[in-house]
Amino acid sequence: MATAIVVPDEGVQQMLNILFIATAVKATLTLRLFANNYTPIQASTRTSFTEATGGGYSAITLTRGTNWVYSAGTPPVVVYLVGSPSTFTFTGALTTNATVYGYYVDDGTYCWWAQLLNAAFTPANNGDNIVITPALQMSSGTPSG
Repeated sequence: MATAIVVPDEGVQQMLNILFIATAVKATLTLRLFANNYTPIQASTRTSFTEATGGGYSAITLTRGTNWVYSAGTPPVVVYLVGSPSTFTFTGALTTNATVYGYYVDDGTYCWWAQLLNAAFTPANNGDNIVITPALQMSSGTPSG
């Protein structure tokens, strides 16, 4: 069973600012792997995550627009389909922490959403890879406040 996608408060704020307060939209979002054993929560911020480094790791840019496909449903979901699934291929072990625990999507300043992997992944060899299909699912839950 997949773990829940968490949209931290700072990500929600950015989405609301863009929708309703005319905050400028940044050109891209970035898909990053995190290597600290951390469970994303609503109060998470971009600094809650330790991005993976070394072993040939490189973050993946997610371009806005027609690269994303929206599917109406209960709940609705948007999935990144260009280059999807996004594959991180390693040349060896990481130099931060050895293990990848999940991914987060940010705009360079704020974390928009994050998710734990179903199982932690420890790259060790040239050619080891992990595949992520970036998606954001919205729910029609009861609003707070």
